[in-house]
Amino acid sequence: MANEALQEKVKNFPDKPGVYLMKSARGKVIYVGKAKSLKKRVRAYFQTGDDGRVWSPFLSAHVADVDFIVTDTEKEAIILEDSAIKVHHPRYNIRLKDDKSFLRLKLTVQEDYPRLYITRKVKRDGALYFGPYSSARAARETFRVVNNYFMLRKCSNKTFHSRERPCIYYDMHKCLGPCCGNVDKETYAGLVRNVIAFLQGKNEELIDTLREKMQEASDRLDFELAARYRDQIRAVEKTIERQKVATADEIDRDVFGIWQDNGSLDVSVLLVRKGKLVGSEPYHFPELKVPVEEAVGSLLTQFYSAGRPAPKEVLLPLAPENSEAFEQWLSDKKGERVSIVVPQRGDKRRLLEMAETNARTVFEEHRRAARAETDVLEELQHALRLRARPERIEAFDISNISGDLAVGSMVVFEDGKPKKADYRLFKIRTVEGADDYAMMREVLTRHLRRAATEGPMPSLIIVDGGKGQLGVALSVLEEMQIIDQDVIGIAKEKMRFRKKSEIVMKEADKIYIPHRKDPILLRPGSASLHLLQHIRDEAHRFAITYHKRLRSKRQTRSALDEIKGIGPRRRSALLKRFGSVQRIAEATPGEISSAAGIPLALAEQVKLSLLNENAVQATGNREEGTASESDP
Repeated sequence: MANEALQEKVKNFPDKPGVYLMKSARGKVIYVGKAKSLKKRVRAYFQTGDDGRVWSPFLSAHVADVDFIVTDTEKEAIILEDSAIKVHHPRYNIRLKDDKSFLRLKLTVQEDYPRLYITRKVKRDGALYFGPYSSARAARETFRVVNNYFMLRKCSNKTFHSRERPCIYYDMHKCLGPCCGNVDKETYAGLVRNVIAFLQGKNEELIDTLREKMQEASDRLDFELAARYRDQIRAVEKTIERQKVATADEIDRDVFGIWQDNGSLDVSVLLVRKGKLVGSEPYHFPELKVPVEEAVGSLLTQFYSAGRPAPKEVLLPLAPENSEAFEQWLSDKKGERVSIVVPQRGDKRRLLEMAETNARTVFEEHRRAARAETDVLEELQHALRLRARPERIEAFDISNISGDLAVGSMVVFEDGKPKKADYRLFKIRTVEGADDYAMMREVLTRHLRRAATEGPMPSLIIVDGGKGQLGVALSVLEEMQIIDQDVIGIAKEKMRFRKKSEIVMKEADKIYIPHRKDPILLRPGSASLHLLQHIRDEAHRFAITYHKRLRSKRQTRSALDEIKGIGPRRRSALLKRFGSVQRIAEATPGEISSAAGIPLALAEQVKLSLLNENAVQATGNREEGTASESDP
């Protein structure tokens, strides 16, 4: 839809609150926004003249159509925008993904006897997550305090359900021994509540609770339990001493610091509870394609929509559009008044500046990481004598067992990071038998034929193998008249190393490049070698996983799918009842008939077919074993 037609369409938008969805020429939603007035908000994007908005050149190049959804209130628009972002995953909206470089503590409250452990991944599994922690040391120290003084179980679920006697942590008074029934669920649940209060920063309330329990235990002359509560109180008090006092009052606040640089947006959220700074959460958005006011509004929506409790105050460096609607939405979630404040002076302004300093630190960390990745790629270019910096690397691998169920894989790394959306799998179609060279030729030919016409072409091709596989890749490129394409082979081979006075054989990765007889050996432990190994291992893992999946699928199909009268439902019932094809073959016709609800005659046919299939497989296995033993 032309720009003029879009402007004409927008003129008819209603002057009501709602959500608008901007679409590409293919009809894909690429941006979702909310507005107090759909007509005024969307028309602003299409105004002629240079109004300084970031979106103006972007719209003319990318947006082909705009749709809208009317809501009754601005608050409903906030909620609908968040839902639409989750459904459509628009490319140009900021999406609040947690920074995976920071550690969290995970408490498995969905289990009868929860445990706490450190993780980098956040899943929607019903567990509680605390953090992220600004440093690994802070996360591990908090984890140590909980483990030492709050006595949660440490063992995995598998160990927990199979243990017959308590472990050493029980003897050390660091676990209550729920694995062997030494503590009831109610008592353990109370312990978990204390851990949650501690990790949420409700330390004063927790200390009051622990002191009451300590006194009760002492009154009952249970001095061992009283001593346990005393130790927990001391651990919490020590933690409070380390927390930084942020404000003189005791109001809960979330402070959003923002830093913009080179088209990126970095955010640091300081968590202030009862006037004390208890933690921070960093977020990095490498490409900001929307006005910062819109980004702040979307950030708030996503931050609090996932069940996160709202504080009494939210401090921001600038007011989002429709601040009143945000306040109403947050107040409804909290059940009491929530204020959005843009402080200009005093303690609140100092807090905001602290958050902005943290946001700048987040930006600098990501910039250093990006520079390190650039250095690795430049190091790789120099070491392997590549024509260009390998910004897009495609690696290929083959997986098969003696030619059976042969598959190929391609993994893609851009700027040193995996781009899983571009990964590809190939079923080998034209090669019979165990001919890895021919299989690699087929995979490369099929992929490069498409890449040459549709793009993108790789900066560097990596094949898993030595001179032979490299030669295959070069011949494919020559046949397709693709010139100036960098390609290498990587092979793990044994080499002689001198260790003191003796010679030992060790495996090492050799890099083969075109027009060079001897392989290149990158320095062990170097970043460039680690990157190549990571890419090679990822291609191998991807191919193996696909091969195993096909093999498992064929094994579950077996002879059952060849028997007339046995469809998917009956096959599923038989496998569910007996567990495997072999056990079905061992069952009586009556048992088969009962399990699948089929006539006895058909059950007899099933048993006969499976017995014949087993006999054929056994003969084939004996013949294969004899042939392999006779080979030199």
